[in-house]
Amino acid sequence: MCERPSGRPPEFSVIVPTHRRRGLLDKLLVTLREQPGPTREVIVVDDASSDGTSEMLREHPDVLVVRNDESRGFDALPDAVRLARGRLLLQLDDDAWPAEGTLERVAQHFERRGERLGLVALPFFEPDSGRRAYTPYLPRVARGATYLPARAFYQGAVVFRREAALEIPPSPPGYFLYGTEPATVIEYLAMGWEADYLPDAPIYHLWEARQRKVTVRSAVVMLRNDLVTFRRYYRGWCRLDLMAGRYLTGLVHLLAAGAPGAFAQALREAEELVAEQPPREIDAAILDRVLPCFDGLSVSTFLAEPNRRRAAWFLGLLPADQAC
Repeated sequence: MCERPSGRPPEFSVIVPTHRRRGLLDKLLVTLREQPGPTREVIVVDDASSDGTSEMLREHPDVLVVRNDESRGFDALPDAVRLARGRLLLQLDDDAWPAEGTLERVAQHFERRGERLGLVALPFFEPDSGRRAYTPYLPRVARGATYLPARAFYQGAVVFRREAALEIPPSPPGYFLYGTEPATVIEYLAMGWEADYLPDAPIYHLWEARQRKVTVRSAVVMLRNDLVTFRRYYRGWCRLDLMAGRYLTGLVHLLAAGAPGAFAQALREAEELVAEQPPREIDAAILDRVLPCFDGLSVSTFLAEPNRRRAAWFLGLLPADQAC
């Protein structure tokens, strides 16, 4: 870890979790150093990389490094938050970078909205085509309207107020990586923080750096985490609807990964995580605001048009720009 700089704290602390993507991370660090805009520091969470990432980071002495000897995923984020000096914390994927003007717009939005704004979600854009990445999961927003981001934001494109992130982890403990967004937003709202989505402050994201193929482990973790979220917060028919639909979609993902037998593993891990993160009562109005973000996962929405188009895109039968 490099020595902490002295002087006035920066406006932003940019937190970049990374795992074995040395080349992408190196380019991002250069971009963040050269891009104009608000003052910033960069904190890299090197999640047990074995590809020379640690050696490459020595070439960036201005970067603070949190090194995990064992992979911890997003559970390591609180360590970076405690190191951060910035008023605002941008959590950024290592294959993404802010468009020019994004950081300025984010800082201005926090100023306008006041001290109880805890997080602002930003849209992912593909740099070459300009289309929104993950279009099926990002509902369109009417001009002038706001809505609660949950699956409409991604952990690689979100800005937290530092005080809020110190109070509530940016990612639920134990979730590791996937499906963290709904639970994060629920917890922020439950503690009195507000959450916004800022459509005119894009983050560029390299689609080609991601693989479409679903791995067994990612399918298990995504299923496990959604089941835990449903069991922790939702009740009655709504929870049954969500749980049954997620069983169905989870089995589809595991079939695509060639490991339907891993379904039982996901259920066991969900039981273990619920024991660590027990259910709690949340205001129904908060849960209702988050519920549309699970469109396509519940039984009642599984056969809806957006989900049919999403499934067709996933199977390669529909172009990505038509999958919404």
